[in-house]
Amino acid sequence: MRVVRTLLVAVTLTACATPPVEQFAELEQRLLEAQAMTAEFEIESSGAFTANFTGSLQLDGERVVLRYEGLFGGATQRGELQSNSSAYTFSNGERHTSQAAPAVREAIVLGLSRMGLLHNLAMLVGSGKPDHVDGTIREWVHTEGHRPLPNGEIAFDVIVDGKPAASATLRLDGAGLPLERRQSVQFGPGRTMDVVERYRFTSFSRR
Repeated sequence: MRVVRTLLVAVTLTACATPPVEQFAELEQRLLEAQAMTAEFEIESSGAFTANFTGSLQLDGERVVLRYEGLFGGATQRGELQSNSSAYTFSNGERHTSQAAPAVREAIVLGLSRMGLLHNLAMLVGSGKPDHVDGTIREWVHTEGHRPLPNGEIAFDVIVDGKPAASATLRLDGAGLPLERRQSVQFGPGRTMDVVERYRFTSFSRR
């Protein structure tokens, strides 16, 4: 009877488990609906391109503050992005950018969930501008092939501009927020960048 009971519990838990694609959608909705949150991050990449960053991301209503420092391609980098609902400013100590943009918050949040933070940090280092702050981030990048892993992580593929760009795994914390992301980015035959991003949410509240 104990074995039968154990099997019934296992079957019930499996049947009730949230499919990975729904878990991922719930995560994005949770981040998009956050009234306020603060997350610290550590990012490392190896292979085709090397980077090592630490920093923080803060959301407060429509206000976004993203700070980072570390190494990118062997060069020391430090910068800060601040935005409201209609514009953003970026400074790295050598140049200052200010530009109207209607969807910075969405671009940063969905950039984190779908591509990882390193992509937008690279954009800031190179051009001082996050990617797709014009409101087209949803059409430009999406994820597919969500599947569960034995350790509880979610695996998925990243599609950029209609083409496969990376494969990733995401581990969530007890509150369903990102804890660790591992990603392999393909730049072409024999050119792969492996990225590990770790997050620590120190505060989070929903609207």
